[in-house]
Amino acid sequence: MKKNHTAINTCAAALILLFIYTASAKLIDFRSFRTALSRQLLPAGFSRWLAWILPGAELLTAALLTFERSRSTGFGLAAVLMFAFTAYVGLALTGAYGQVPCSCGGVLPAMGWELHFWFNCFFLALSCIGLWLQRKEVNAIQ
Repeated sequence: MKKNHTAINTCAAALILLFIYTASAKLIDFRSFRTALSRQLLPAGFSRWLAWILPGAELLTAALLTFERSRSTGFGLAAVLMFAFTAYVGLALTGAYGQVPCSCGGVLPAMGWELHFWFNCFFLALSCIGLWLQRKEVNAIQ
């Protein structure tokens, strides 16, 4: 199981770095982030809540991934967040929004939408692999 443990730690570390970076980017320039969210096709007033929920969820995910005891939950939440972010970027690529949506704390501001999509797919896969390996390891112990 040592090989799986190293892979689990690697997946967790990569996701922790990603979520801490993206949450920090949103919070450091919170006014711009909130303004960009308010321009999205969202129900009235929802962007105000989402501006706090997204970085909070990202920091919570990073915290859950830090500790072995909560790592399965962390990987699950990471997969949900990455699926949502990937779907958002995927819809942007199809032109579903009619306008270019906000980057909303995107990882690399210069990253194009197609590259951003594949970047998100990679981290979505990492989340799912981490969750699978973590559950496999937990079941092997029991």
